[in-house]
This record gives sequence, structure tokens and C-alpha cells, in this order.
Amino acid sequence: KEISSGDLANKIKEVVKSEYKKDVKVKSLNKEVIGPTRLVCNNSMARDILNWQPHVSFEDGLRKTIQWYANR
Repeated sequence: KEISSGDLANKIKEVVKSEYKKDVKVKSLNKEVIGPTRLVCNNSMARDILNWQPHVSFEDGLRKTIQWYANR
């Protein structure tokens, strides 16, 4: 599933605000600083070779990642 870097930043902001009651400011950065604004990963090779598939949704993975950072 494709997501733009801006949409990802806004999703992180939503999770942090709802889970930790903290406001996060999202700044726009120019392309030279952040690189590509769109990336799409393809996990079909891992699925075909390793018989792997994701078991965690994007939203749950994002929440778990933010929780991991918050605990450190």
C-alpha cells in the first residue's frame, strides 16, 4: 500500500496525539532534504521465496513503532 511522506507524517501525528496526548508539528522539507516523496515497497519476493506475508497492519505497526520509541 502506497503512502506519501506527508501522509505518513500526518498519520504519525494522529497516533501520537491520540495515544500520548501530545501535539506534533509537521514541517514541510524540500525534496533535497527528504529524498523521494513517494516510495512503494514490494514484498512479493519475500512472499514467493520465504513464504512470508505481513501479519501486522500498517496502522498497528506504526503504533507499535511509536510505542517502542516512546519507551526509550
